[in-house]
Amino acid sequence: MTRNWLDARHGIATSADLQKLLNARRYQIDIPKERDGYSLTLMPLIEGVAKPSSSATVVGGSQITLLVQHDREPNISYAWFGGGTTMTGTCYNPFLDANALTHRSSTSVASGDWLIRGGDNSISLTGPAKYELQVTLTPPGTDG
Repeated sequence: MTRNWLDARHGIATSADLQKLLNARRYQIDIPKERDGYSLTLMPLIEGVAKPSSSATVVGGSQITLLVQHDREPNISYAWFGGGTTMTGTCYNPFLDANALTHRSSTSVASGDWLIRGGDNSISLTGPAKYELQVTLTPPGTDG
């Protein structure tokens, strides 16, 4: 059965759900065929230490569309769909204390790529960042 991803949780998209989509950033992730059954996770990091998040299994060979909505709330909202699967959720917002932020300009991302980076007063685009949100693919049976 195919469901519209907006309907996936409650049968109807609320005005609040639609408003979040207007403020969301969109990314594309190509899942290699050999990574069928891997877990897709949005990984919040503060000084390299992972913070609470959740993950869901992906279908190898599929293309995932990821929507990420970030603001000054305690959690980052996200939704992704692809490979016959829809996932919505939240993860810890590691940027609450950041004074400087940047969002990835490229919409095509792979495992290990950062989506958002932050710092106290400046941001490194190549070296380690104090605050970061990464997308990861981990093999089945591992803890992301």
